[in-house]
Amino acid sequence: SFDEQDNNFDFKLLIIKILSHWKWFVLTILIALSIAYYLNLYKQNVYELDNYITVKEQTNPFFTSNMSLVFNWGGASDKINLITTTLKSRSHNEKVVNKLKSYIEYYKKGKYFPINIYKENPFFFEMDSAKYQAINVPLQIKILDSNQYQLIFKPENKIVQLYNYASKTQINKELQSITKTLNFGQKFDLPFLSGRIIRNKQIPFEPGTTYLLLLKNYNRVVADYESRINIKPKERGSSILVLKMTGNNKKQIADYLNMTTKILQKQILNDKNRFALNTIKFIDSTLQYIQEDLNLAAKDLKNFIKNKKIYNLDDPTTQLFEKLSNLDEQNNLLNLKKSYYHQLLDYLTNQKNYEDLPAPTVVGIDDPTIVEKINTITQLAIQRKNELTRFKPNAPVIKNLDQQIESLRQTIIETAKSALASLKRQLSLVKKQIQKAEVKISQLPEEKQELLGLKRKYELKQQIYNSLLQKRSEAGIVKASNVSDLKIIDKAKDVGQKPIAPNRQRNFLIAIALGLLLPGVVIVALFFLDNKIHDISDIEKNTKIPVIGQVYHWDKKGKLPVLNYSTSVVAESFRSIRSALRFMFYKPKESNTILITSNISGEGKTFVASNLAISQAVSNKKTVVLEFDLRKPKFIQYFKEANNKVLGLSHFLSGLADFNDIIVPTEIRNLDLILSGEIPPNPSELILSDNTKKLFSELSKRYDQIIIDSPPIGLVSDALELQKYANISIFIVRENYSLKSFVKDIEEKKDLIKNIGIIYNDFRINVYKKYGYGGYGYGYGYGEYFENNDKSQSGFFSNLIHKFFKKKA
Repeated sequence: SFDEQDNNFDFKLLIIKILSHWKWFVLTILIALSIAYYLNLYKQNVYELDNYITVKEQTNPFFTSNMSLVFNWGGASDKINLITTTLKSRSHNEKVVNKLKSYIEYYKKGKYFPINIYKENPFFFEMDSAKYQAINVPLQIKILDSNQYQLIFKPENKIVQLYNYASKTQINKELQSITKTLNFGQKFDLPFLSGRIIRNKQIPFEPGTTYLLLLKNYNRVVADYESRINIKPKERGSSILVLKMTGNNKKQIADYLNMTTKILQKQILNDKNRFALNTIKFIDSTLQYIQEDLNLAAKDLKNFIKNKKIYNLDDPTTQLFEKLSNLDEQNNLLNLKKSYYHQLLDYLTNQKNYEDLPAPTVVGIDDPTIVEKINTITQLAIQRKNELTRFKPNAPVIKNLDQQIESLRQTIIETAKSALASLKRQLSLVKKQIQKAEVKISQLPEEKQELLGLKRKYELKQQIYNSLLQKRSEAGIVKASNVSDLKIIDKAKDVGQKPIAPNRQRNFLIAIALGLLLPGVVIVALFFLDNKIHDISDIEKNTKIPVIGQVYHWDKKGKLPVLNYSTSVVAESFRSIRSALRFMFYKPKESNTILITSNISGEGKTFVASNLAISQAVSNKKTVVLEFDLRKPKFIQYFKEANNKVLGLSHFLSGLADFNDIIVPTEIRNLDLILSGEIPPNPSELILSDNTKKLFSELSKRYDQIIIDSPPIGLVSDALELQKYANISIFIVRENYSLKSFVKDIEEKKDLIKNIGIIYNDFRINVYKKYGYGGYGYGYGYGEYFENNDKSQSGFFSNLIHKFFKKKA
């Protein structure tokens, strides 16, 4: 039992068991190493490249507090999170894939797999993106010479996937193989490919060389790069980010990493310049009509001076003009502010995108409250746009930003309305002062009034124009001097990095480990699950019944080694058992009846009974051996006399034959047989009959040794009924076949049986060194007894091991 195994664990036996299967270890290691070798051979190298970037706000030396033209990205952690999100976003990776055309790949045929020849391709494919192109089908490009090539289309399946890179749609279509000879640069429109192939004169080629052109599904390419890029801070809390990517081509990885950071760097700078760009755009649109008014005013003034010959004004008139000009300037500035607020209110009321709001300072609004709020709502609008690359519109993050933007929008509207009310009061005061000045002007001569009006109109337009030009210049300086907050510290570069996979040395080590582990686990599992008898010590651990002797393994021809191989070790085994029986149990002056049984069929009781009977007979003892296994007789396999006799025990016990009729003499001196006869329907009832007692009474008068080959005691009760006629009962235990639980059963029944002993059958010398335990057999296998053919309990795996490791004893 398992408990017994645990209590009597033999570590040395386990080691012997493992070492005995060394051939299995060698075999599995060789298989594992072969698999590792081919995996290493057919698997492409995988490389990992990285680049370093830092995120830090770059202060513009030309920026002053009254400009408010610089976009603020927020705190350092916000910048890092936003950059990480952007680099992993689909929209950003689409820009990189579009820039590099990563959905087009070029290969050359290799010994074991196609080799990516990124930036080493001797030609380029310029596609017609409006047409559908075959994807995931390697197109063969065989270069004939510097002018011509052969385009070979051989799809594995008739149904081919076609992709339109303009509309990003895919269809399936049945296409046939096509081979076409074309000139480099020649446009073509084929069912599977449209565009032209251009020679790359920078890369040499050998005529007749075949290359592969592979187009991929755009969305899958973007998703692939999106998943492969890995972004982490260099250290916890650091503003330095490390971008890593793996792939089969180092140049391709380096270009992608460098391009993704370059595009983001430019995007950050554009966002930073957004206020300045919006301001310039606003001023340019205003300058357009101011320029026209200024030119017209200048022309009118010039014509008046030319026609009236009036060039200068007297001092009082000049002073009055200067005062009026100052008032006009104030009035103009207030009107610009008023116009800005009206536009702002209209924008906030009718528009949803607040990224393009111009800076208030462009019209001289320097109220820190409104400037800060305009700056903040623009930041939130840009942040919302960036977050939408990662989240859906109904995501909590977007909803939170929407709430902040809406709250700020309402605040700005109220602030703008309040500012407009204040401007209205200021404009009213300025207009009153202008009206007073205009009353004084009306008292001047008509020509002076007209000249003063033209000069006033011109100066007013000139002031507005100069003011706008100054603001535009300031915005331009800020834009030109801005730098991106993202700085590339170290670009990705092929500097001879070694592949990170496959780890060929590790694969071989894993193969060796698995080669040792797999058979080791199986052997150890079989060892602990094994319930078979493998050694005499297994018997001694489970019972106190004495072992009379052991019969060595017999694998030669014939089943009677005592008769045919009298000098063999097996024959000697039976002679030793004969001597032990005489010493332990025999009564010299009486006939001895020996019952030989086993627990199940196949343990060798008939083999032992037959050879023990011959051993007794050749020692000059009148011996008879009885085939009492009425259900499954086997003497026909041992004695040729059994072939010619019909009457047997079943006939005698049922009263159909006399005692002398069932005695079968053999060619062996002093040995007779009593066969089982025809298989009866009721063998147990026959054994219980009075004729059985009569039989043994007659036998004891005629024979010195009576040997009973009885049915297995573990299957039927016949042996227990017969043991009362025997003065010696022997149980057969077979090595690598009998279960330990069977021996325990014998131990439990020993009090019911007199003079009991055990013979250890099929003993193999150095058994552990030859093939070990012979396989795991669990269960009792009672059903085998009633089958026509005796079958081994060992399973396929056990038999395979036995055949593989079997040697002659």
